[in-house]
Amino acid sequence: IKDIPTDKSKALIAALGAGSPQQDKNRIREFFDQKFGDVESINITDGLRITFSNNDIVHLRPSGNAPELRCYTESENMADARENNHEALRFVKQALS
Repeated sequence: IKDIPTDKSKALIAALGAGSPQQDKNRIREFFDQKFGDVESINITDGLRITFSNNDIVHLRPSGNAPELRCYTESENMADARENNHEALRFVKQALS
């Protein structure tokens, strides 16, 4: 998402991944309105990488060189990955507006 200041991206990521592991899993599930199901694991090494119980992945991270929030998704096939990306961005844009 273009024109998102890095501090705003970092604040969103911190809000989703700043508590205990169980709190973060619950917060993320609520944030995405349970669209992706249960959260299996969370990695905050480079942004916020969320693996869901069906092995789909949503990875949010601030750009290192531009005022952008990046969203990467992985799934079993390209169509599901694209749909997940579209849905994840919809929730993020709603939260940032």
